[in-house]
Amino acid sequence: MHPSRLVPAVLGAALITSSFAREVRFEDCPPAVQQTMRAESKGGRIDEIDLVPATGRYVAEVDFGPSKEATLEVAPNGRLLRKIEDISRNQLPRPVRKTVRRLQGDTGRVDELERETSRRRVVYHLEIDHRTGADEWFLLSRKGAVLRKFPRDPR
Repeated sequence: MHPSRLVPAVLGAALITSSFAREVRFEDCPPAVQQTMRAESKGGRIDEIDLVPATGRYVAEVDFGPSKEATLEVAPNGRLLRKIEDISRNQLPRPVRKTVRRLQGDTGRVDELERETSRRRVVYHLEIDHRTGADEWFLLSRKGAVLRKFPRDPR
């Protein structure tokens, strides 16, 4: 998908999930969905699962402990469609780390860092808080390119 279409797709999925989803119990998910969620949660606690009726997709929030969460989007057949997870700076590829340092500058602090994996595509969500009070949000490629800059939180 072209980078300019990526953000609307991500935001569209988030809006559909939050607006029209209904919460379901883990036991009520198809066995293939349960298996994928167990495998991808890797010992984390599955907090909440929403079913998006328009797409049939299951969206789970997984808690791994203090300041570590992930969101899993799973198709009814159990295929993992997307995973968004909190990560630390040392988990970033070197080119992304270099871009983060450049964007952060002298006045910024990395507030949030997430890796989004869908199919074979990986992108990074970055929020930088500046002492000046102007926060910035970025979408970065795995090679460190800035795909998109947001004037406010896109989610």
